[in-house]
Amino acid sequence: MRYVRLLRTPCQNGGGGATLSGSFPRLGDIMKFYLRLVLVLGCLATFAGCGDAPPTGTAEVSDSDISLGMKGGGPTPMCVEGCLDPDPAPNAAGYYFPGTNRTPEGCTVGQDSDGDGLSNECEYFFALTFAPLMSFGLGDDVSREPHWAAMWSGSDSIAIMYMPAYYQDHGSPSIFCAGFGCDPHNGDPEYILLVIHHDQDTRHWSVKRAYLSAHDWHVPMVTAPSDSTPSSIGLGQNGVGFGYPDRVGGYPKTHVSDSKHANYPTKSYCDSHGARAPYTGIITSSDQCSNPRAESRIEVGFTKNVGSDSNRLIDCVTSSNPFHPAYSAQQTECFWAANRKFFGWFVFEDPDSPVSVYGDILRDHQFWGAL
Repeated sequence: MRYVRLLRTPCQNGGGGATLSGSFPRLGDIMKFYLRLVLVLGCLATFAGCGDAPPTGTAEVSDSDISLGMKGGGPTPMCVEGCLDPDPAPNAAGYYFPGTNRTPEGCTVGQDSDGDGLSNECEYFFALTFAPLMSFGLGDDVSREPHWAAMWSGSDSIAIMYMPAYYQDHGSPSIFCAGFGCDPHNGDPEYILLVIHHDQDTRHWSVKRAYLSAHDWHVPMVTAPSDSTPSSIGLGQNGVGFGYPDRVGGYPKTHVSDSKHANYPTKSYCDSHGARAPYTGIITSSDQCSNPRAESRIEVGFTKNVGSDSNRLIDCVTSSNPFHPAYSAQQTECFWAANRKFFGWFVFEDPDSPVSVYGDILRDHQFWGAL
């Protein structure tokens, strides 16, 4: 007996049917006809679902790529969705997501564990999609256990708080930093807050506002609807446009100062405006982003959503890293509790330490939860 071998997949190379090698012993012409008819109908069904034949071969994708339909940071819709619901504004800022489950209306449907009206699925999807690319000093100790939160910020906008939760701040050698809390210390509660907006005309989600922590100071960043445009905001600091590794309005790039982990929208802003003295706002230039760089996107774990103040999914927890230097002490750190400064899961330090309270930061940005 000879075996049937497919030389081409249906619809490949312009939609021709599969080519069969060999013969069907003891099968009549009618059986051959019906087999070929089934193949042709399968090809036509494939073309009815999409304008292009499906690719052959195997692509390597991560679990998050599979679950979110993402590739390379930007959205890659599935074949049928992409054909039936094409991007209405392919040149607009940000990302377009086919279907209705990624619209502001769709994001009110589904499980909502933290009670803020934004579904769990949308919180995770957008936090992962817009997770910033962080540029670190090569060789810096950036050991961390990132957590995050997301909530509505108006009817068509979502605020996403990324909290790297660094174990340690290694201090600044700048002579201008003495007496301003720039010495090394355990725990470094920096953060990146993004506000993404859904444009009803383009149906794109894009970054519209951001606040980056720089120790006790916040570096504001704003964008115009379709581009990054400087704008003056408070304390004499300029709101500076991000760089976007993928596309304007997509996930941004942040520049993390050497050893100190302060966040800046551009390298030049870090080098020329880095750090301000508390209370006075005087630029100390104690932050620099001058060392060779290494880059990675901040981690967004599905189980690392801290929730909201009214429904705290994560509050006081021990380190999940068995290689943490103080892991055996099982010290807890809190993301919501009042008056609990963040010491990076090290043994509790002097309450006069300059580190901040993550709970205060979240509440300052209205992560209350209950609508």
